[in-house]
Amino acid sequence: MPAEDYKALVLGNPKTESWINWQLSGREAFKEQMRSLARQAVIFMLVTPLVFVASRFSFLHHQSSVSDPYAEFGGATINVRGLPPGVTLDSRPHDAPASDAIQAPPRFVPVPPGAVLVPIQSASVSSLDSLVSALWFGLFGFRAGLALWLFYRAVFFVVKG
Repeated sequence: MPAEDYKALVLGNPKTESWINWQLSGREAFKEQMRSLARQAVIFMLVTPLVFVASRFSFLHHQSSVSDPYAEFGGATINVRGLPPGVTLDSRPHDAPASDAIQAPPRFVPVPPGAVLVPIQSASVSSLDSLVSALWFGLFGFRAGLALWLFYRAVFFVVKG
């Protein structure tokens, strides 16, 4: 079949013409819609880890900078180390004779009467340690970002159709 006859047959057929028009216009629109969806997913997957890292770092930094951990409970001090003088530590089983009660360990310092003990502060966590922990936590953000985007698209589909 010569090319002129083929063009006349194909371009004269309304079904073929609509198919060619869809390929020229609809295919590009479909590709643009897929690009838009992929762009949204990538944005969610890149922004969510940043939010995770920032929130984790601020949480850890706040916890390490609190001076009195019991301030929110009215500043009550708690005896965290030491026993009153003369108290023995009893590590025997309940059915053992009472004669083998042991004294306090050798490095134990008895608390003077009337002394108030405050909680022992642990060494403060450096900002670098908090940042490293936050960066490891941020790795969960990629999966969470994808899940959040899927949830967003599902809600968008339900609302807009």
